[in-house]
Amino acid sequence: MYTMLKNAVRRLGCLLALAAMLASASAAPAAADDANAAGTAAGTIAQIVGGKGFTAVLRTDGTVWTWGDNLRGKLGGGLDNRTRPTAVKGLTDVVQLATGGYHTLALKKDGTVWAWGQNTYGQLGDGTTTDRNSPVPVAGLNDVVAVSAGAAHSAALLKDGTVWTWGDDSVGQLGDGASDQQTKPVQVKNLTGIKAISAGGYHTLALTKDGDMWAWGDDTYGQLGFAHDHDTWNAPVMITWIRQVKSISAGFNFSLALTEDGFAYSWGSDSSGQLGFGDMKDRSLPEILMKDVTAISAGNNHALAIQKDGTAWAWGDNTFGQTGTGFNEHLNMQIMAGPQHVFGVPEAKTVVAAYNFSFLIGTDGSLWAWGHNIYGQLGDGTTTNTDLPKQVTSIFDASAPVPKPGEGATVVSGVLAAPLAAGENDSLAVKPNGVFGWGDNTLGQLGTDGALPALAPKPLTGVPQPAAIAAGGSHTLLVAGDGTLWAYGSDYFGQLGDGATSVTGRPKPAPVSGLDHVVSAAAGSNHSLALVSNGTVWSFGDNTFGQLGTDDGSPGAHAAPAAVTGGARRDGYCRRRQFLDCAKARRHSVVLGRQQ
Repeated sequence: MYTMLKNAVRRLGCLLALAAMLASASAAPAAADDANAAGTAAGTIAQIVGGKGFTAVLRTDGTVWTWGDNLRGKLGGGLDNRTRPTAVKGLTDVVQLATGGYHTLALKKDGTVWAWGQNTYGQLGDGTTTDRNSPVPVAGLNDVVAVSAGAAHSAALLKDGTVWTWGDDSVGQLGDGASDQQTKPVQVKNLTGIKAISAGGYHTLALTKDGDMWAWGDDTYGQLGFAHDHDTWNAPVMITWIRQVKSISAGFNFSLALTEDGFAYSWGSDSSGQLGFGDMKDRSLPEILMKDVTAISAGNNHALAIQKDGTAWAWGDNTFGQTGTGFNEHLNMQIMAGPQHVFGVPEAKTVVAAYNFSFLIGTDGSLWAWGHNIYGQLGDGTTTNTDLPKQVTSIFDASAPVPKPGEGATVVSGVLAAPLAAGENDSLAVKPNGVFGWGDNTLGQLGTDGALPALAPKPLTGVPQPAAIAAGGSHTLLVAGDGTLWAYGSDYFGQLGDGATSVTGRPKPAPVSGLDHVVSAAAGSNHSLALVSNGTVWSFGDNTFGQLGTDDGSPGAHAAPAAVTGGARRDGYCRRRQFLDCAKARRHSVVLGRQQ
């Protein structure tokens, strides 16, 4: 019966593939353009990985970019979910990434490991159980050559061939002979000569330089692969059933191995068909699933493989279309119990089975994605699940450098006059003989010494002749005729743009460093905006509500100007705009732009 169903499914797959080919043939020129765009974008990707509802990318320049669900800080910056890639601030020279359920590890070129996200069980390795929404160093680790992350534990392989683990140890997944969670790395017992590691949901695999496998942790479903009647193992045990193993990949409660001669093995839980044998039976010993295989990847409860002819194959849980076979939407098949050809994609170079979604990078450099997408983790600019591969194009348009003040073409010539401004409790006016202010001066927003209010207009001294003025809650911005921007008054959130914050404010006007060619300015309650002649907008100050619109979406004070990019998004991607004017409100910002 299963064979008949399997053949029927494959026939339907061929029909779907033929339909896709015919559809693409009718729009060949557009498809070619998209392929070129995607090739350029994916060509910058050194590694792509995915956790529960989020994606992390390592680019070839050593930077890390994340998007999707940001629960527990797993995007490494800010608090909000994001559907477009944003760089993890301050993280460079990265050579490898690993994602767990809610946390991420980054291995740097210098052999140190950095981590962020959930830390309930100490899986970040910083000696605490405090969640982190920005990278922190893993304590005491050096000379690391590989990392891997499980549901709530982490593992690192050192240059000397030893393995170190930390985090949740409730079922022995740390392999240190105990069952106590560890907030700092501990060495796995009696294990040396290792060349690769893979952390599953609650178990861990290790591969020796001789091609032998070791396993420890949860064995409820036989995922450790040595057929012993134990639920857990807190120290490594050798898997003797297969030898000459080339690569390993641990899923949530199952395991995959690829041998040097191209045979793919699977074992463990088969509750969602993730072993690929079609009978939905758990296995406690590795069994051959496929031949002529060159790559394997285990997700939460699904798996992907590449055969030597470049074809991609998928099986297991298909609840969200993560096998990419098209059968979730069209036949409501939520389990693909045997390997199915993934149609509609180019010759595969890399496949990645993430939590419940998938990625493929073709040999042509194009990037494809499918499966769960409620948080936008596929990077296609939508939040719609897809059960067929979808080409992801222009994913890193947002990273195109913003021209600095004085660079690029002139969009707005001359300072836009703004001779009047009203703050929270103060008023300002630009006259031919200077700037005058009156009203509240508690935080120096009038630019005069003393905190006493001015009951009549008082002149401002020590600044160039202004052309425009802007008043915030208790701070003031002044655009001089020479294009410099001056600021004074309250600086509690860095709204003066001087790189620092101050409780008492600064009554003496000073130029904002790094900003020239300014043509207009606007001030919110505690944040500031500046429009530059090349059409770019720069912001600084309070970002509690995301009012700065920059790539760094983290809340709090931002005391140095940064380019506004968030206001120029469309369909989840950056489409460069030239801004013509900007305006402020108390806790949000508005810009008027034109499409370039």
